[in-house]
Formats: sequence, C-alpha cells, structure tokens
Amino acid sequence: MSTEDQSPPVDAAPEVDGETARGSVDESVMSFFEELERLLEQSYQPPCWNLPVLDQLTDKLHPKELLVIGGRPSTGKFSLLLQMIDGSPAQNGQRTLLFSLDSHRTRVARRWLSRLARVETRKIRGALMTQDDLTWLTAAANRLHESRKDIIIDDTPRQTIGYILDRIRKVHERSGVALATIDFVQLLETTPGRETREQEISLIARSLKALAHELEIPIVVVSQLNRMSTGRDTASNIPRKPVTWDLRDSGALEDAADTVLLLHRPELYDKYEDWGIVEINVAKQRHGPKDMVRARFDEATGIFRDEPKEDSPG
Repeated sequence: MSTEDQSPPVDAAPEVDGETARGSVDESVMSFFEELERLLEQSYQPPCWNLPVLDQLTDKLHPKELLVIGGRPSTGKFSLLLQMIDGSPAQNGQRTLLFSLDSHRTRVARRWLSRLARVETRKIRGALMTQDDLTWLTAAANRLHESRKDIIIDDTPRQTIGYILDRIRKVHERSGVALATIDFVQLLETTPGRETREQEISLIARSLKALAHELEIPIVVVSQLNRMSTGRDTASNIPRKPVTWDLRDSGALEDAADTVLLLHRPELYDKYEDWGIVEINVAKQRHGPKDMVRARFDEATGIFRDEPKEDSPG
C-alpha cells in the first residue's frame, strides 16, 4: 500500500504545540467539572428507575452509560422499562426515545395507560372496563398528553442498528435526547455480512455504547436470556437464578454494559414461593456495588413497588 493510501485513524486527536489536546490531564479534569456542574444544577434531574430501593443502589441512571435489563419472559422487563421512562422527567425539551421492536405503539400505549390509571391490562384488552375504569383511563391519557410530549415511540418494522443510530442522532440534532431505550435487542434485524448472530450482537453492543458516550446520554436496552437460564441447580434442585452470561447470543452485551439488571420471579417456578415478588439482581455495575433488591410486582398493571420492610420484633 502506498503512503498516499494511508489515512490517519478516524479517532486521532488534534495536536497543539506538539501535544495531544484531547485526552490531556487538563482537558479531562475540565470535562469532569463540566459534568459535575451539570449534575449539581437544580434544574437537572437524572433519569431514574422510579423504584427508590433500586435508585439508591444504582444512584439512578447516568450519561454516557449503556444499561441492560435482562430476564426470561413474564419477569417484568418491559414493565420496569416503562416505569423508568415514566419516572424520568423531560429535560428542557429533550426527547425520550423508545424503540419498540416487540410491540405496536398502540399496545405500548395500552400498557402505559394501564399502569398510570391502575386499570388491569386484561380488562382493557377484553373491553371489560367499568365506567370508573374509563374515567381513570381518560384522565391518565390527558395527563400523559400534557406532561410527556417529549416521548417518541418508534415501532418501525424490521429495525436495524444502523437505523436506530441514525434516528437517535437526527433527533438529538433537532431537539436533544435525554434518554434512548430499546425493547428488545435480539429483535434487531441482521446486517448483511455478519457471519454469526453473536458477531451481530457484539456490533450492536459496541455501537450503542459508543453512541451513549458520544451524545452523553444513557441508553437502556432490554435483553432476552438463554433458555438454559431456567434450568435447576443440580445440587439443590431449585430453579437457577440468571447470571450475566445468560444474556442471549453474546457475552459482548455484558462486556459493553455499564450496568446489568437481571430479573427473576420465583413464583414462575414455584407457585408457593414469594408470590408477587421480583428479584432485581444488579449483576454488574461498573461504578458501584453489585447487590440484589426485592420489589413487589403487580403483573396486572405492570407496576413495581419497593417491598415493604417487615417490622422488627419489639
């Protein structure tokens, strides 16, 4: 290859007075204080899980981070995602994006209104609502319309990672993006030229992580788990709880993520155990502790609540 054909690396930093400006100690410290100043502004409210016990453990959501919600079907993954979006206030006209690959936007709206109005989803779906239910749904719809004009639900069929990256960037250029979410990552269409699905998910994970850092926003993705995650422990014969390597198709998703939440519902495997409880395992947290919290989950409305603490004997 001739020297004319050799171009400098895409990410090469400019040089000033013989030294690299980008990445210098002074530049890095200045960037830190700029970020700290924004966090200290009273007007800035970071996105949160809208679940106090989990927000305390994770210190809410942070810019430049990729977060993963993993779990088997019916464990409340999408419900937790909606609760997080619902509890994350709009930021000065910036947008919150929900890429819904699994459900049409009308179904997303139905589940959203169900949680806001406290009306069971099955009653809405089966047209079994009372007059009071209709009143509460109407009030919830009006409240959502008035307070959350920042939310964009994109249910475009056959989405690719290229489409999602481009859409987020375009919205960010127009109005800014406070938060981007994807449900769920395994439904993204395959890009021609990738040999395996593992390579595809690896590309997706790296691309989302890079975009979160570039735009300084949190990106949250929902992920399926491998079927083997439902197996039983050979020693104790109890259902095995999911771990990070159960994330479906690729360990690259775990590697790229700053935070990984794994959801587990004991009642799905033993109907007499922990009814209405979801265990939320903070299985990875790059900048904080790993731990497990328990939350009450109302499957009928998709609402998570902190598990009430039992009174200590007195």
